[in-house]
Amino acid sequence: MATQKTLDDLFLDTLKDIFSAEKQILKTLPKMARAAQSQDGKAGFLQHRDETQESNQLGLRDAIPLLKQSLAEEEATDKKLTQLAVAAANAKAA
Repeated sequence: MATQKTLDDLFLDTLKDIFSAEKQILKTLPKMARAAQSQDGKAGFLQHRDETQESNQLGLRDAIPLLKQSLAEEEATDKKLTQLAVAAANAKAA
């Protein structure tokens, strides 16, 4: 019979998934930077790598502000890369 998970268990599982994803993206970002066609793209990937490497030990009381900070960084990177795509990559494709 499966053990019923508590909300704490689910929260910790989610944090583990986020941490795993961050470790994976750290391996990929340098490759993406090398493959970037523009200096802005290269700089964006490298900046995101630097932001991602800023390791903090999480205590439960610290989790919310740190996750909000991580989300804000992800959203800022998404916005920069979207603007870059609209300005450069999409124009080349047309």
